[in-house]
Amino acid sequence: ALLALKKKKHHEKLRDDAEGYLMQVQELISSVEMQSLQTQVVKALESGNVALKRMQNEMSVDYVARVMEENEEAQAYVQEVGAILAG
Repeated sequence: ALLALKKKKHHEKLRDDAEGYLMQVQELISSVEMQSLQTQVVKALESGNVALKRMQNEMSVDYVARVMEENEEAQAYVQEVGAILAG
């Protein structure tokens, strides 16, 4: 009977140890998944920054100012033509 009790306690300890190890593995898997997600987010941000820089190089502040000035000139021309036609 004593031997059976010792075996039972030993098996319970093994079960508890296994559950502890399983929990550690699950936490590790969760950490790996979180790190993977964070890595994807950082890579996406990096890609976005590269795209923004490329677009900014293609469209300088001087270019935008020139386009806006040309737009204002075109609007003024349309208003002038409209005023002439109105009489």
